[in-house]
Amino acid sequence: MSSATGLRQAVSQTAHDWFESPGGHTRLLPMEGLRGVAVLLVYFVHAHSFFGPYLASYPRLYSASEYLGRVGNAGVDLFFVLSGFIIYAALTHKPVPYFSFLQRRVRRIYPTFLAILSSYLVLSFVFRSESRIPVHTWAAAKYIVENIFLLPGFFRIVPIVTVAWSLSFEFAFYLAVPIVVLALRRYSQDRLRRVALLSGLWGLFVLLEAFVFHGSHIRMLSFLSGMLLQEISANEKVRAYLAPRGQWISVAAVVVTASYHFVVQPRVFGTNGSGVLSIALMSVALFFFVLYSLEYRGALHMMSTWRPMRYWGNISFSYYLAHGVTLKAMATVLARLHPEHHPVVTYCAALVAGIAATWVSATVVYLFVEKPMSLTPQKRRAITGAAVPVSFPWSLRRDRTVAETSASQ
Repeated sequence: MSSATGLRQAVSQTAHDWFESPGGHTRLLPMEGLRGVAVLLVYFVHAHSFFGPYLASYPRLYSASEYLGRVGNAGVDLFFVLSGFIIYAALTHKPVPYFSFLQRRVRRIYPTFLAILSSYLVLSFVFRSESRIPVHTWAAAKYIVENIFLLPGFFRIVPIVTVAWSLSFEFAFYLAVPIVVLALRRYSQDRLRRVALLSGLWGLFVLLEAFVFHGSHIRMLSFLSGMLLQEISANEKVRAYLAPRGQWISVAAVVVTASYHFVVQPRVFGTNGSGVLSIALMSVALFFFVLYSLEYRGALHMMSTWRPMRYWGNISFSYYLAHGVTLKAMATVLARLHPEHHPVVTYCAALVAGIAATWVSATVVYLFVEKPMSLTPQKRRAITGAAVPVSFPWSLRRDRTVAETSASQ
């Protein structure tokens, strides 16, 4: 064996040990890659925010960067679809007591979130000019507590951790979804009825956001799309209706709807993310995008099962929370170097270096916080300190059989 081959195998094994999720054949591999796609989209939002100004004297290049920065917001909605799919599938497969379910979700989210929040708090006191924390003690304490309880986002509060607004939506979903599952349990043998009721709930939510709440929480609609997707994709017969051109239509639909919502609509109508109809259309587009990634063996499936993309998806939660502060640190250092003479080179170099730096910071958080504290079962963690395979519902498996599908209906 050559030294190059040995090194390649060693790197491959290390990557497998660090980034591969437990679960063996029970995992739904495209779901891992899709999380990678989602977090990559979000990366461009903040990359443009920090590095886009270097292209100010090049209008076309700046517009391209701005476009990626705006459309990248759709990554959050993709996350919501995936979360709705997974959580709904888990609860319908194996009912869990309400507070036990919430306890598990707290254990899944809070260790990583609190680690990142703590770093933001430390940096806020070190760099007071960048701090969002009020000066007065009582107001500061109140603001920090609001952030700990994930109130920014669902309520009109500016988050300390910029991206944490979405965790507020996520936890609101956790509070509501067990109730929906309980209400649908009486139709456990009637998938068509469940699909009809979830579709009705989807439409009712759109109407309420359009005429009552003025779109303030419309992006939660994607959770419902994920729940519907789970019901529909669990039926093996759906694959017969998926055509090659459909995957490209789904990609085009996501691009068009996301472009309209995040780029065209704010410029034409002056609104920055409350368009109910455009979010509803994007939610439908993401439904089909994920459906084709999961169920059709085409380009989307290949992309979402590509190992590097899956590894990125497996650390996506740590990446999502850590990448902002990493890019801020990079931008601060870069500004001190005064690279104004080569703005295009600076932007491109920062874009590439930013991906590398955020991957490193996310990996550190994942290996030392998220994986040991949130992904390792407590009993085995106490005994061995190592991650063990977990069992996923049949509806999440990549090797579902026709017999299993038929038996579930």
